Amino acid sequence: MTRALAVLALLVAAGAQADTRRIEVLALDPPDGSVLRVGESLHVRIGYAADQPVRFRVRGFLNGTERTNGMRTNPSPPYPAGQGEAIAWIEYTGPTDIDALRIEMSDAGWNLLQQLSVPAYIAWSTTAAASSRPPAPWVGPLNDQQQQMTRTSLQAAHQGGNDGGWMLLFMLAGWSIPGYFILQVALYYRWRDGWRKAALLPLLATVPITAYTLFAFAKSSNLWPLVMLFTVPFAFIYLVGLVLARRLTRRATA
Repeated sequence: MTRALAVLALLVAAGAQADTRRIEVLALDPPDGSVLRVGESLHVRIGYAADQPVRFRVRGFLNGTERTNGMRTNPSPPYPAGQGEAIAWIEYTGPTDIDALRIEMSDAGWNLLQQLSVPAYIAWSTTAAASSRPPAPWVGPLNDQQQQMTRTSLQAAHQGGNDGGWMLLFMLAGWSIPGYFILQVALYYRWRDGWRKAALLPLLATVPITAYTLFAFAKSSNLWPLVMLFTVPFAFIYLVGLVLARRLTRRATA
C-alpha cells in the first residue's frame, strides 16, 4: 500500500511538473510557404511556460531528415522561468527546402526538456529576390531582447571565472584580426611558389566569414563581430606558425 502511494505521488508530481512546461509556435516570419534568399532568416515566435531558466533552438527537416548543411541558428541565452515569449531563427547558406520545424526547449545546461514539431514549408534559393518587406513587428523587440540576454550571459560567464584572463584573451583575439589581414597581404606580396600557396589557404575560410560579418553589420546585428572574433584568430596563428616554419626551414638549409 505504501509503495503504491509513493508511485502515485511520483506520477502526480511528474504531471504537475509537465503542466508547468509548455512551448507553442505563435507566428513565423516570413510566413509558411515563403521562398527566402539564401542567407535570410526564418524567425519563429515562441510562447513558453517553464519552471526553470530555458534555452530555445530550432531545426529544419525535410521528409523526416534534418537539414544541417549550411544551417545557422540563433544564439541561445537562458530565458527566465515563468511564462513569456522567445524568438528563434534559422537560415541556410545554400539552396535548401524544409517541410517541418522542430523547436527544442532545454534547461540552462542544454538538457532537452520538451520539443515541438510543426509543419512549415520554406525554401531557401539563390535565385530568390531579397525581401523588401519589413519584418513583423514582433521580430525587432524579441531579437533585441535575445541579444541583450546573450551579452549579459557572456558577461556573467566571464565574471564567474578569471575575469582578467578572459579580458586579456578577448583583447588579444581582437588585435589578431587586423594583424591577420596585414600579415595576409604582406605574405602574398613577399612570398612565392609553395609558400605563397600555403599562406593563401586561410582565405578559403576568412573570405566567406568576412562577407558574412559585413552582411550582419549591414543588418544592424549587435552580434556581428562574434563569428570573426572566434575564427580569424586561428587564421592569424596559422600564418604566424607558417612564418616560423619558413624561417626554421631556411636556417636548416643555409
